Amino acid sequence: MKKILALALVIVSVFAVAIPALAAVWSDRYGDDDLYSNTQGDVDRYIRNVQADLNKYFENVSMWQIEVDGYYGEETKTAVRRFQLLTGLSIDGITGDDTKDKLWEVYQGTISPYPPFN
Repeated sequence: MKKILALALVIVSVFAVAIPALAAVWSDRYGDDDLYSNTQGDVDRYIRNVQADLNKYFENVSMWQIEVDGYYGEETKTAVRRFQLLTGLSIDGITGDDTKDKLWEVYQGTISPYPPFN
């Protein structure tokens, strides 16, 4: 019983360290707040990163490319909604934690770009 408890403690400890570290990594790229409109500050940098990663995902579909301008307008919201739809996320046009997780996978190359139309 003591061995099982010790193993459980080790597993919990690993997750307690690994999960915040992962969030901190994408936090540097996308910020901690949900992105859905423009606000003052360095949010523009985060929005540019979201836009660049959306373009990377849609690189095979030129008509779905968006301008990387740091502005979270209708074009970006539409691209986020499309990305959410195609990756199985809730569709709300907001770049929240779940969307950031998927975008991070695009950035890291663990999600392949959307295939071209035939």
